[in-house]
Amino acid sequence: MTEKLFFKRSFYFIVTGMFFLINPLINILDALPDGFGYLLLFFGLTELGLIDGKMESARRKLTYLMMISALKHILMFPVMSSSISSDKLLATFSFALMELPLLIFFCIDFFDGFSYLAECNDGDSVTQLISNAKFMSMLFFSVKIVLSIVPELFSFAETRMTIDISDYEFYRRLLSTKPYAVAFTMLVVMILGIFWYVGIVKLMNSIKKDLPFVQKMQDVYSSVFLAFPEKQSFRTIKNGLFTALFGCIFFFDTAVDGVRILPNAFAVLIIWISATILKKNSPFDKTQKVAPFAFAAQIFTEFYRYFYVDTQAVFLSQLDTMNVTINALVVVINACLTILFLSVFLIELRNMYEVTTTLEAPSFDFTRIVFLAAMVVHSLQIILPSIHEETSALYMILTAVWIALCGKCFTNMIDDYKKTVRLL
Repeated sequence: MTEKLFFKRSFYFIVTGMFFLINPLINILDALPDGFGYLLLFFGLTELGLIDGKMESARRKLTYLMMISALKHILMFPVMSSSISSDKLLATFSFALMELPLLIFFCIDFFDGFSYLAECNDGDSVTQLISNAKFMSMLFFSVKIVLSIVPELFSFAETRMTIDISDYEFYRRLLSTKPYAVAFTMLVVMILGIFWYVGIVKLMNSIKKDLPFVQKMQDVYSSVFLAFPEKQSFRTIKNGLFTALFGCIFFFDTAVDGVRILPNAFAVLIIWISATILKKNSPFDKTQKVAPFAFAAQIFTEFYRYFYVDTQAVFLSQLDTMNVTINALVVVINACLTILFLSVFLIELRNMYEVTTTLEAPSFDFTRIVFLAAMVVHSLQIILPSIHEETSALYMILTAVWIALCGKCFTNMIDDYKKTVRLL
């Protein structure tokens, strides 16, 4: 059963992930989220990365691409709602400058990895398809990113129209063609994207049908990974800790027009998922019991904060005593459950790590103290909305320090166990 599942699992992740990359970009608006496609590809290359260094390198590129995509979605609302066209051009160009080189390097690593695996495992029948798919991928991503900038170049005409009044009519007519430019770029990207995706599916189907090639990859996978339980434990710990660290980011308090982009409920949910991943090595029973209550409390607090908290009050005297009392009750319950959830998770994480690896784990004592301080400040912001502006910087600093401490502890745990696994 395992032999059938290895490449089959990777196949579906890769094919589905690539589908999310077909769509054109309008400014930084991403209808089919590229970030979700990168995430699926990341999962699809998990086993392949264990048997080839190029595939593992491609996974690292996907990590950076996911970060860029997340940042793009955070800034999407303020950028798209901006009335200053040059801001949109700057944002689009900046993201293109970050994204395009990474996509090119990803394509090189991804397809070179398949080429190497084909050469070493009797996969000669797919070598030519790999070469063609590599060229089409680099062409498609280059065209997609470059054409996303083209409609924003009209911002130069808008600027000139306000400065050079003598040519006002010319620039006005030029700006009237912008919708056609947007439609043209979208059409080109969609047509090229369909051709590209068909080539990817054809390549992946050919590899899937090449049973000797797939079987030899499975044999390598079994000999270098499945034969060593320590390596399986290491991968579980690595995936679980990076998932938890990603969840920590959602404790940042970022809002646009009163809607929080990084709600704390997502942080609890993602760390809950991390505990579920780590359960493969050791039970996280207490975390699993507390998580639903902490998540429900976060959801309730989020809605309560949006609909009922008075954010217009400037002075403490303007706040209604009854509202402050209710705010305090809601927030204290939410804060206690969140702190309990994080504390239980870190305690069980420490126990799991020491039992699984026989190495010493961080105590997380100072980390918990910093998180407690951040939650106190955050709670006061909801109870007394008038102090939000004065304390927002303090909360952001405490949250950043807490995330940095978690990141340091998690990466040290991964690196220490990695040294042990490498000796196998």
